[in-house]
Amino acid sequence: GNTLSGIANGAASLVSGTDYSVSGNTVTIKKAYLATQPVGTTSLTFTFSAGATQTLNISISNTIQTYPAPSGSNERLGAVVLLNGKPFTIGRLTESVRNGQTVTTVRVDGEAIHNLLAAQGMNPLVTIPIDGNSDVVIGELSEQLVRELQGYGAVLQIKSRVGSYTIPAEQIDLGTIETQLGGVKEPENVVLQVEIANSTSEMQRTAEQAAKSNQFQLVLPLVNFAVRGTVNDISVELSNFTSYVERSIILPEGFDLNHITTGVVIESDGSVRHVPTKVTLIDGRYHAVINSLSNSNYAIVWHPRSYSDTTGHWAEMSIQDLGSRMIIEGEGDDHFIPNTPITRAEFATSLVRALGLQLVHGASPFNDVDVKDWYNVTVDTAIRYHLADGFEDGTFRPGDAITREQAMTMLSNAMAYTGRKVKVVETSESLSVFRDSSAISPWAANGVIDCLNQGIVKGRSVQELAPQGYITRAEAATMIQRLLQQADLID
Repeated sequence: GNTLSGIANGAASLVSGTDYSVSGNTVTIKKAYLATQPVGTTSLTFTFSAGATQTLNISISNTIQTYPAPSGSNERLGAVVLLNGKPFTIGRLTESVRNGQTVTTVRVDGEAIHNLLAAQGMNPLVTIPIDGNSDVVIGELSEQLVRELQGYGAVLQIKSRVGSYTIPAEQIDLGTIETQLGGVKEPENVVLQVEIANSTSEMQRTAEQAAKSNQFQLVLPLVNFAVRGTVNDISVELSNFTSYVERSIILPEGFDLNHITTGVVIESDGSVRHVPTKVTLIDGRYHAVINSLSNSNYAIVWHPRSYSDTTGHWAEMSIQDLGSRMIIEGEGDDHFIPNTPITRAEFATSLVRALGLQLVHGASPFNDVDVKDWYNVTVDTAIRYHLADGFEDGTFRPGDAITREQAMTMLSNAMAYTGRKVKVVETSESLSVFRDSSAISPWAANGVIDCLNQGIVKGRSVQELAPQGYITRAEAATMIQRLLQQADLID
């Protein structure tokens, strides 16, 4: 006889016994499957062992009813989650108060999203939009769901009236979270929270004092971005990532875009560090888009900087840009001395600041870097992030002028974080145009090729690379600016 061979929803096949059942001549589409479909019309195609296929159009409507919350309850069903921009009602919304701040939390239903993920394919964008005026918005997922998202190569995004937080699921280090929680016996009970919050009033005061001390202006209120794991009323934060994670802060309508120089992180102790920031138009609104390797409190600031000895200099605009971003510093009140060779310590420090790296404090591994030296922490940070290296005799030689090949090696190492590294095998012939290419040290060849092919560094002339030559402070500024621009991290 003529029997049912299968049912498909577009290119996705329904699973017999899971999505539908067959009893005699009756086919039942299961409620659990229908609940995952978007509001509107869903067309199912039935294929039989003989004869033509048949199409069944099913009208899907939102039947969730909202009732007044009983006394003491602040939970509602029916929160929308977007998969690749398509809305699905698979969230549960909760409103609460935490330390005097209003909080809105949307918990994603892991069971409901399971079938949807299979239909979306690899690398889906999962967006949790949270409207309203709460001080804090939180997207909440089970550890099991995060693992599933990691398997699909998914990107998780939280959106609020303040901005957005976009994080690849693979950057949520579940192993680290479980370790910090003291070793979880039942990981299925761990809940992951991704949060955008107005910073506390105490932190705002810290930021205002930092602005005064560092001579910059806060142009918007402070915003905190966080990822944490919780279980049994214990909570730990995931502070660092292995690649840049994007955050955005929405700028007010009519805001003067020329009144922004960069975004910064302001730590609880009042210390300030630049983070790569650009202004971008998204869905009709301007956003300050920030990329960083760590979570913290973020501010958008105005810090214009110029130097009396760079007026008319070929690198004037690059120097002003990096000075305004608090990446480089001048000498004295208003001089930059652009044509002076830059030292190894100065270059390493500028690169650490440019990437927005969280500073690493500890004993230096070098016998010529003392804990009292101004560059002690930044050099140590450059080493810990594998940007720089020392010499075989245990020295770093911080006061030596940096050679071009040493600088290019550091810039190439930085590309591991900016994500724009070129495969050497595709570009190894590029060195042949330089008559002094034999002067490149073997350990520096790969870094030199990376920088040339990304357009970050150019030859001293058409035929001269000068790998053993020194670079000036002006040249260093242009190289670092190009590194960030080529990675689309700054304007």
